[in-house]
Amino acid sequence: MYKKLIFSVLTASLILSGTSASVWAQEEAGSLPRSLEEVEDSTILNMEDLLEKVEAAGCNTIEHYGDGSVYSWYCYYSEDTCVMENSEGYIEMLSKDINCVYDPGTDTPSRLLFLSEEGKEEYKNGMYDYSSYMFDGEDMVSITEEAEGIRLVTQLDDASAADYLDSMGYEYQEGDIVQWNYEINPEIRAIVSANAVCISEDGTETTIFERTLNLEPEKYALSSEILDRLNAEESRTVTVVVNPGTEQEYSVSETVGKGCSVSTYTGDAVLYTDESCTEEYIPTGDTENDLTLYTTIEE
Repeated sequence: MYKKLIFSVLTASLILSGTSASVWAQEEAGSLPRSLEEVEDSTILNMEDLLEKVEAAGCNTIEHYGDGSVYSWYCYYSEDTCVMENSEGYIEMLSKDINCVYDPGTDTPSRLLFLSEEGKEEYKNGMYDYSSYMFDGEDMVSITEEAEGIRLVTQLDDASAADYLDSMGYEYQEGDIVQWNYEINPEIRAIVSANAVCISEDGTETTIFERTLNLEPEKYALSSEILDRLNAEESRTVTVVVNPGTEQEYSVSETVGKGCSVSTYTGDAVLYTDESCTEEYIPTGDTENDLTLYTTIEE
């Protein structure tokens, strides 16, 4: 996949220096990275690593499609919170207080129910991927120090360019070049902005992708309307019993306001309606009644 967005685990199972002689120059005998491999080794490309250096980050991404439509998403990250909200109003949120999803298509808030801490961690890693970078199919064109920071320019090989343009709804024409422009903050060695442009043979440039990183974002606040519905006094509880009837049996549950749902993140596990785990659960859309389900997880 050549798009910079890597879809979260939920959606998959359900995508330069203001200082002279930059930090690289100070630490690496006066030279900038000479290859993409060196850039990858010396630059923060994912949010998990970035949060070891900053308290919070906000990342805004915009994609421009061939049919003229625009799709965007904003992510907020801190030590205990991960949020993704897209231009259609879809929200995913993990925090110490609430794990939830809001689907504007059905106007249904959902609590996320994880069978294990490992599952929650896997889901969180998927949310980090919303704002991470890869250099798949890219070759380095140049890397230079400029007033704003370190500027890295790369170019997709022809096959990757054709695939990327096709995925974005553009028709690849012979001679088209897809170029990525990155600005790297030399103090923290992180990409703070990126854009991709298609350059046609006649010199016409079409912007396809834009991303900016804010290292001092406002704390994200979930809308009070969604919170009120999730925390409504009239509620229902969904329980999953794991490894029923064995020494490894345990249960997890979430309580949610009636009219809201519970999205169970199971990984490869299958949910059943009976304790012997023979009748596979088929969702009914019921958001009013308590529910108990069963599953098995191998150690």
